[in-house]
Amino acid sequence: MSSAQHRFVAAGFLILALLPFVQGCLKSSGPVLPQDVVRVIGETGVNRTELTKTIVRYYPDDSLKLKAAYFLIRNIARQYSVEYELVDSRENKIPFQATELDDSIPLKESWELFSGKHGHPRFQALRFSMDRDTLTASFLVKTIDLAVESRKWPWATDIHDTDFYENVLPYRVFNEYPDDWRQYLADFILPQITDSIRHSRNQIAFLVNQIINHLIVNDNRFSKRTHFPTPKEVLERGRGSEEEICDLKIKILRSIGIPAALDYIPYAVDGIPARFIPVFLNENNVYQPLLADEGEISSFKQIPKVFRRCFRLCKEDLFTLKKPDQPSPPFLGHYPQIDVTRYYVPIDSIVFEGSCDDTLIYLTVLHDDEWKAIDWAFFKEGKAVFHQIGPIKNVRFAQMKAGTLLLLPQ
Repeated sequence: MSSAQHRFVAAGFLILALLPFVQGCLKSSGPVLPQDVVRVIGETGVNRTELTKTIVRYYPDDSLKLKAAYFLIRNIARQYSVEYELVDSRENKIPFQATELDDSIPLKESWELFSGKHGHPRFQALRFSMDRDTLTASFLVKTIDLAVESRKWPWATDIHDTDFYENVLPYRVFNEYPDDWRQYLADFILPQITDSIRHSRNQIAFLVNQIINHLIVNDNRFSKRTHFPTPKEVLERGRGSEEEICDLKIKILRSIGIPAALDYIPYAVDGIPARFIPVFLNENNVYQPLLADEGEISSFKQIPKVFRRCFRLCKEDLFTLKKPDQPSPPFLGHYPQIDVTRYYVPIDSIVFEGSCDDTLIYLTVLHDDEWKAIDWAFFKEGKAVFHQIGPIKNVRFAQMKAGTLLLLPQ
């Protein structure tokens, strides 16, 4: 059967699956099913039934939950989970636990010692899982119901719908496997919120930050991992990488209706590979960082770029614009993101003028004797303009060839 015939058959099944629902839409006075939602449902395989059941669960009785279902479905088309394995040069799997690494020396040295003993292994992707093809109606419905229920709390009643959809409703922060964390984390934190702060979103966020900073030891050995742990796993072991601790804080806040998101610095040009920063919507409707040490960002000498991880697909984001199988450098093009550099440091533009045989050019900074990409721009008519760049003294331009960054002539 040709690909065109496959598409025709798939479209036929979709029409049959949606026919009763569409007929109901035509007869009702409710809103018409958005075309972008129909498109996502049509692009998935057998899982289209689960996505349709999610919409049918709410249509047309509950406009907020229905809009929440639309938001999740229209934005899951390219959301994915990934799991890794550690393999040697012969592709043999090597069992690995982060606690095998020596925590008395810097992680780079500890990993080099471990690597030398095991034939210099590498992490490689074991499996990818697309959300649109795997999420069940029960998971989506539970996510929506608990997220909407969290708006009842006095600290969350004035949250704007946009902030709710984008930074309370989403079930993931990184590319971790979806997990039913909302009720577990709400049950964990709610008993610790006293009456004296029940109306202060700021104080509750600071409380969450304080509790997690006290309970969880920041152990960067856990940044070497084959799978991203659930919040429950991090709480039970009492240790986690900076990413895992950020993930936990963000999900606790979301579980009780406080909008929270992940900001990250790809490379801070201070020997620091990356920094992850949880932010929450404060009482002035500004996203504010939650840090273990409030002065640690200002201590960085140079912050060239800060991004915010989004669930919503952004039209001008590299992840949305490039093909799914097109390689891109770490931190760029791996998930939706928006540029928030201007909220952290003064910004300026940097312009490349020259020749390049690609449509994309990357801006790089020197980190650990390697040039690392921090931003991208389209190359048009002999020029590429990089906007919103923080203070940085030494940069190079590069293009990607066969998955490797190649510096362009200065």
